[in-house]
Amino acid sequence: VRCCEEIRELFVPLTHGAYYEARPPALDGSSEVSLRDLVKFVLAMRPDLIVVGEVRGSEAFELTRAVNAGTGFACTVHANSARDALNALVNAAIMAGENVREDIVRKVFSSSIDFVVHLDRDDINRADPSEGIRRQVMEIIGVVPALTDDFSTEAIFLRTELGKPLLWTGVMPRNAHRIERALPEGITLQAILEGRVSPL
Repeated sequence: VRCCEEIRELFVPLTHGAYYEARPPALDGSSEVSLRDLVKFVLAMRPDLIVVGEVRGSEAFELTRAVNAGTGFACTVHANSARDALNALVNAAIMAGENVREDIVRKVFSSSIDFVVHLDRDDINRADPSEGIRRQVMEIIGVVPALTDDFSTEAIFLRTELGKPLLWTGVMPRNAHRIERALPEGITLQAILEGRVSPL
C-alpha cells in the first residue's frame, strides 16, 4: 500500500506500506513534487493499492494509468453526492490535458471503481455547544461497468437524513461472490448487509 497526500492527514498503521507527501516549490520554483508526481512515482513500485488523499487535479489521470496496470486505488474527493463524486473524479482527470476523451476516462473509472461512499456533515454545535461537527455516511453506491458514456450505479446503503439509520437497500454488490469467498464459514454477505452479524 502506498499513500500519497499533499499534506499528510492519514495516520493509519501500515504493516506493508509507506506514506509520501508532496513538496511545494522552493523560492526559485525548483524541486517541486506534486501529488501527480507522487502517484507516478509510486506506480513504478507496482503496489497492490494506491491511496490518494483529496484528489483535486491532474493526479486523477494517473489513477487511470494505475488501474490499467492492475493496481487498485482508494481516494477522497469533494462532491455533493456519491454520483457527483464520480463526475468530479472524471473532471479532475481531464484537467491533466493528456488529450484523452471524457468518455474513455469515464469507462476506465466505471470498470475499476467498485464502491463510492458519500459522507455528509452537520454542525451539531448549534444544538449542543459541547459538540462539534458530526460526519455520517449518507450513501454507499456500487458502480456497474458502463455500457454507455455515463456511469451506471446502484444504491447499496442509504440514509434519508443525518441521524437516521443507514439501511441496506437489498441490492447485492457486483463482486458479492468474491466477498463471500473471503468470509468465515457460516457467515453470509446477506446477513452482514442486513446487520444481523458482524464479520469481525
